[in-house]
Amino acid sequence: MLDGLDLVLRWFLEDVRPKFPDSPVLFADESGGPLHRGTIRNRLRYLMQLEGQPAAEWFSPHALRRACATHTYERGVDLVASSRCSVIGLSARP
Repeated sequence: MLDGLDLVLRWFLEDVRPKFPDSPVLFADESGGPLHRGTIRNRLRYLMQLEGQPAAEWFSPHALRRACATHTYERGVDLVASSRCSVIGLSARP
């Protein structure tokens, strides 16, 4: 599930995010506002369908978040710190 995630995040941070310099959110919609969770869920489902992934192998944004937390925990990051980062990273505004 996380294979190549570093490449996608690098692309996003270097090529996409700079297009919204005044937006206080990390993942902005076309107008610079926060992405709605339904938009993320629906887009993820669409991409899995487009990829031809069997429905039994689909995952939700929540499952992706848990996988990221597990991945960081397995690499030695404190569970509390990992939990705080995932919550802060998705919802914080400067």
